[in-house]
Order: sequence, then structure tokens, then C-alpha cells
Amino acid sequence: MSKMTKEELDELQALEEGIEKDAAAAEIAAQRQRLEALRMRKRLGAKHGVHGRDFVVLETSAGVNVAIRRPNDVELDAFEVAKEKEPRAALESFLSSIVLEPSKEDVQAMLASYPTMGAAFAPAINTLMGSVREEEAKK
Repeated sequence: MSKMTKEELDELQALEEGIEKDAAAAEIAAQRQRLEALRMRKRLGAKHGVHGRDFVVLETSAGVNVAIRRPNDVELDAFEVAKEKEPRAALESFLSSIVLEPSKEDVQAMLASYPTMGAAFAPAINTLMGSVREEEAKK
């Protein structure tokens, strides 16, 4: 095996530096997104209640934070029926009905661009659904 030429070594170094710069930029973007998520959580908490019970802020892989509120029992029942027939459409419709921020249209556009992202909301929805069911059980 022959040694790498100076040109190859220079190219290798330049490519590695580019990757390092991209990684540093991605880290800064992730930190900014986290900061904005925490700000959103604080701001919405004053109006909507307790994070994790009354609403959830999700940091998506699309770089957008999405806040959803706890559904009411009617919305939840409708979703549970609809998801048996058309799971993806039911999830997207349900998310649109409980989104606090950004706009419903922005969330729908994000789900259209990233079709599998709806599944990422499942754990948060389950948490919020659990709080609805707990309240129903107390009645």
C-alpha cells in the first residue's frame, strides 16, 4: 500500500475540519433549541399548568419545539376510536387539535415533511393521556 500524497493528506485534513465545524454548529443549534424549549416550557407553564401533566414541550429532530396540551376526554375518546381505522391520519389530526405552539399549520407542514415524526410524539401523548384517564378514574 502506498503512502498518501500531500494533496490527499491536505484534502483529508480539510474534510475532517469541515466535519468538526459541522458538529460544533450542530451542538450550538441543539443547545439553542434546548434553551428555547425551556423558555417555552416556563412561558406556557404560567398559562397552561404543570409540564408533563397539563402540557408537554417536545424538542423535535426537525429543530422545532412543539408544545401540546392535555386533551380533554372527548378528544381522547375520538382519537382512540379513529386510530383503529387510520392510525397516521388520526394521530396527525389529534396532534393538530391539541397543539399549543407552533401553529397547527406549521405542525401539519412538519408532519408532511417528516412523515415518521408523528410517532415521536407518542410518549408525550401517552403521558398526557394518562393524566386524563387518572382524572376520569377519580370522578
